[in-house]
Amino acid sequence: MRRIQRLHASLVPINKLSLPMLFTLAFLLYYVCTQANFMQRLELTMGRDIPDNGTVTDHMMDNFIKSEIMPHFEYGTFIDGEGLWKGKREQTKIFYLEVEDREVEEMLLTFNCIAAAYRKQFRQDSVLVSQVQTNAIFI
Repeated sequence: MRRIQRLHASLVPINKLSLPMLFTLAFLLYYVCTQANFMQRLELTMGRDIPDNGTVTDHMMDNFIKSEIMPHFEYGTFIDGEGLWKGKREQTKIFYLEVEDREVEEMLLTFNCIAAAYRKQFRQDSVLVSQVQTNAIFI
């Protein structure tokens, strides 16, 4: 609590800032706002149930990620999730990344190839590939 009180006491009201400081803050705000690019988030949602044959284990998923996903991308995020498929709950692995509009077509082709490989290897009914418009900035 004392730390917050000290921080609050050290804050300077905006009308008390010097002109150079106000200019610097305005420039930083302008820079951050104008550097945002329209991007697309591409997502690959892979169900972990294998029809009539158990589930995709962590070991199996790790091997798939290493052989089919990592060779194609320098960055991306994996999330463990839970979804519904045909009225049944199942564990999922979601891979997503943000790409600039000019990269979408090539990356989407790669995502579709990975989805086809996952579908075949683990006998899936389908694999979800989705695309969402975002406004993101890498800082």
